[in-house]
Amino acid sequence: MNEKIRLCTLAPWHPTGNHDVFVGFTKAFRLLGYHTDAILGHVTYRDWCEFYKISGITSGLPAYNFTQEDIVKSASLNCVIKSMGFSPDVMVIIDGTSIHKDAWMWWRRLGIPTFVISTECPYQDNFVTHAAEIATYTFVNELITHERTGLEYLPMGYDSEAHHPMIVGSSFRHDVVFVGSGFPERVKVMSAVDWEGIDLQFYGQYNIPDDSKLAPYYTSAMIPNAQTAILYNGAKICLNLNRTSIDKVGSARIVESKSLSPRAYEIAACGGFMISEYRYEIHNTFGDLVPTFTDPRELNELIHYWLPRDKERREIGDELAKIAKKHSYINRAKIVMKRIRELL
Repeated sequence: MNEKIRLCTLAPWHPTGNHDVFVGFTKAFRLLGYHTDAILGHVTYRDWCEFYKISGITSGLPAYNFTQEDIVKSASLNCVIKSMGFSPDVMVIIDGTSIHKDAWMWWRRLGIPTFVISTECPYQDNFVTHAAEIATYTFVNELITHERTGLEYLPMGYDSEAHHPMIVGSSFRHDVVFVGSGFPERVKVMSAVDWEGIDLQFYGQYNIPDDSKLAPYYTSAMIPNAQTAILYNGAKICLNLNRTSIDKVGSARIVESKSLSPRAYEIAACGGFMISEYRYEIHNTFGDLVPTFTDPRELNELIHYWLPRDKERREIGDELAKIAKKHSYINRAKIVMKRIRELL
């Protein structure tokens, strides 16, 4: 056990994919031998949301007002108080874009360095760069953000305890699987594919009408990482669809992005055969093992081409699993700890 540095990790406010990043890093630090306490930021945020709502009701004040900043500030300062109880040498903050400025100030006053592992680049770069001005050190998860800001690039990764090759039951075996948040560009891509005779299953929180051609293939659910890994192991083809929308309704979009989300690493770690929407880093990481597309027509052709080629898909999946091993959160955590030791 490494007793020289005590860590405290802080989860982001929203329990979606970036929460899995928090879990992956927390476990990785502990596996490396560091005492690591954890604060569930999304639980604290939820509790303060409920507190403000209930306060307005029980006070009997129909015009009782509170703002989003009130909730964020209270939740953030609550996290500071919790961290004081752990007496960490370092705070490792996952995401960090929703933390109130007063919390950063108090960590600085308490002499607790703050290391941010960003998960929302390039979609929330304005918040990321603002937090970087206050935090002790910031890692970014997008090459373009790194090129523009000079902040250190730390790629996403995968949880090696959750994602690995396994044999799964028939109920988890499908032709094509996609798991991811319901951004409209993903619906648009999948809607343009001919799914006749194909067992497609996709999961997330989407706005899919009952009369949509995708409705028979859709399950409205937030799938935990452990179940996602089973689905990837059981699928003939795992889709990696990119995100361009900044928000869920797609009212604003990013112009370009180079880096991979955790999904690509997770699929590869499971030995899954992957078809991916093109990004620079997909070939930079996996070579020519991952077929890529830039429009729905190409995706349709790739799915129908690869579905009958069982032996080739399995061989490629085995090679992807080998490559993925060096991209686990344990290896990413080693980089973070190296920087922490240099800067403390």
